[in-house]
Amino acid sequence: MKKTRFSVLAVLLASLLMLLTGCTSKLSDMNVDEISSVLEENLHFSSLLDIDGEALQAHFNFPKGAVTNFVFKIAADSDSSADEYGAFVYADVALGAKMNAAVAERIQRRSQVFSETNQKEYEKLKNAVVRQQGNVIVYVICEQWDEADELLKKYVDDPVK
Repeated sequence: MKKTRFSVLAVLLASLLMLLTGCTSKLSDMNVDEISSVLEENLHFSSLLDIDGEALQAHFNFPKGAVTNFVFKIAADSDSSADEYGAFVYADVALGAKMNAAVAERIQRRSQVFSETNQKEYEKLKNAVVRQQGNVIVYVICEQWDEADELLKKYVDDPVK
């Protein structure tokens, strides 16, 4: 009986300590649905559409078969809003540079369009937040880019440069 109480107390104290010290999961330990939930609970997106696997290649030049799991959401009216985010798990850490290049290419293409048509949306793209850790890359384009950056810093130490 004493042993059980001690075990329960030890677990409770460890949990409380983790809560008080602000321990969070690392990005590479989270699944894409968890990442998506964190982003949507903390940032103010409106009317985002889920993009499925068949349409993914139309938006990114990822290496064939590289993406093993993902969430990719874009503004319902993507011609007038740059808001979007993506969380991608890829098969091999060695693909990191290629995954980063594909995300950067998407942001650049969108920037070119909005630089000529909508300065407010172009500013969002200039401030896109991209974080990569292990075999996960996440990027966010939104008006609250500084909040997105702070939010993702909790999960990844260094931004993608």
